[in-house]
Amino acid sequence: MVKVTYTGLLGSYQYLTDSYSTGAFELQTPTDKKAIFIDGLMATRVVFGGKGFDFDGDAPVSGKIKSVTFENAEGADFVKVSGGEFKLKQLVDILVDDGVEALIKKLCAGKDTVTGSGVADPLYGYGGNDTLIGGKAEDLINGGKGNDTLTGGNGPDMFVFYRGADKDTITDFDAKGGEGRQDFLYMNQVLSFTEREIKGGIVVDFGQGDEVTLLGVTKHDFSRADILLREFDV
Repeated sequence: MVKVTYTGLLGSYQYLTDSYSTGAFELQTPTDKKAIFIDGLMATRVVFGGKGFDFDGDAPVSGKIKSVTFENAEGADFVKVSGGEFKLKQLVDILVDDGVEALIKKLCAGKDTVTGSGVADPLYGYGGNDTLIGGKAEDLINGGKGNDTLTGGNGPDMFVFYRGADKDTITDFDAKGGEGRQDFLYMNQVLSFTEREIKGGIVVDFGQGDEVTLLGVTKHDFSRADILLREFDV
């Protein structure tokens, strides 16, 4: 389980992968606790922190990773991933061979907590039963597959849901709207659904095991008007 923290430095609705190229990464002189890889094209950085780091030239030999920080060219944090325990060689090989997106997927494959910033963040949970917490702006929150718990925070948020997303719970869905507070389910296809009341909210059931629990919402509050249809890949 890892904790993923966004700082807001990426900017509104900017994905981390947009700040990195698909080119080669260059290793700065590592220590036994830190290894910095610099994107050869964009000069952004990926910093591995941990213990027992050992390299044979640029090739990792051994070491355990406790944190991975994605930084701009000046060394300021975009996103920090902490917790969990990974092998240095495994993560470096993923970064060098497959890039930042593959690295993030590996880091976030378990039961993780993702926290947004003060700008509009695109938060993603990947696999596992994750907890995603938005910040003060209009976030795009996607738990991915798994039974996730999602909180939008302040601002009108969009919660991504699709066939195969499993069972998600949204703790603060605003279905009433007004004064820019309206939240939406953000889906890529029309799915029929039924609603049932539970203690403290409702369950919107899309069938085939896919459902969203909306806490603090009544059947009277929720309708198809609370669903936005957009094209996107999953």
